[in-house]
Amino acid sequence: MYALRVVSLVLTACNAGAQFRDTSVIANFRRADPKITEFRTIVRYPLDSGYTLLLVVGSARKINDARERGFYWGPDTLMGLLQISTAKPERLWELAMIHDPDHESFAQVERMDANSIVISREDGDYGTRKDSLKFFFDSASHRLIRIAPFTPASVTALYRNGGSVYFTTLNAQGSVGEDAPRLVPGAVPPMKPAAEISAPAGMPVSTDSEIRRARPDHQQWNEVGEKIGPMQRFEGKLWFAKTFYDGEGSTGAGGFGYFDRASGKFTMFSPAALAGWSASALLVEDDAVWIGVCTNPEGASVSGGLLRYDRASGNTTRFATSGIITAILRKGDALDLGSSEGLYIWRDGKLSHFVIEPALNGSPAIFRQER
Repeated sequence: MYALRVVSLVLTACNAGAQFRDTSVIANFRRADPKITEFRTIVRYPLDSGYTLLLVVGSARKINDARERGFYWGPDTLMGLLQISTAKPERLWELAMIHDPDHESFAQVERMDANSIVISREDGDYGTRKDSLKFFFDSASHRLIRIAPFTPASVTALYRNGGSVYFTTLNAQGSVGEDAPRLVPGAVPPMKPAAEISAPAGMPVSTDSEIRRARPDHQQWNEVGEKIGPMQRFEGKLWFAKTFYDGEGSTGAGGFGYFDRASGKFTMFSPAALAGWSASALLVEDDAVWIGVCTNPEGASVSGGLLRYDRASGNTTRFATSGIITAILRKGDALDLGSSEGLYIWRDGKLSHFVIEPALNGSPAIFRQER
């Protein structure tokens, strides 16, 4: 019930302007909507049984969005999920042919395997996440089993209790092992109350000229809205990283630093790699400062991944993540990361991503996402 599933994604996109090659599916779209004239293949995924799975979009207007894994899913756009014979592509079976259930979204294929495909959706204007859709199908009988809407699982807490690391989401909980997380039915050990940390007053805020130097492509704003974000006590000082709203005339420049209560002074660091980013999580260690970074524009926040600042050299390295990092814990030679899209494990400069979504029976399960 709680087994780890490993899935990989093979994508072949037919970009706008390229010749559409999967012509055998056109008749299926035209039966559903005779006005459809434009087509684009989003996914061509080989199945083990001598068949290929296609995800194709058809529209009554020109398809201009050429992003590899995404597509506009509007009222005049149909999404078709079809299975074809690899040897004889003219032989095909229609699994699904549907409009967006919410009338209009930007959709993106997140992952798929031999029995399912997951499509995330967001508001096209503000990037606000909607329910994702998981399509379960049986390739042997060429039929759709069910469509499962679900809310992507965001990690609400990541903490250490004894020698183990635990996590919680709104609908599931579990532990993080050496190489992968696992779900735990029932309760997990509780999170110990953390010592309350109050943000010090008087943090230095970037001047207009400093923002212009740090962000030369960002020139117009009415106010600087920098605030203290995530905090951590380390080496007798209160470390913190800045966060700011970056829209509607408000802006800022990213940075981090510490406050020495004994002297009452702030010490700030402003590496160039952090200039356009707000902080969402913080871990300070002897040799490095780790910061989860994101942007906070009008609309939904956008992940910038995980940034490592070397305390000796001042060099930075950024690791991309699709989910916004919300918690960082050291565990031996690895970092466990909670995020808005499940969990990550960082080790030796590489990230492994694990998501929580429904299995065929409706129960939550952990899937490793590989791209």
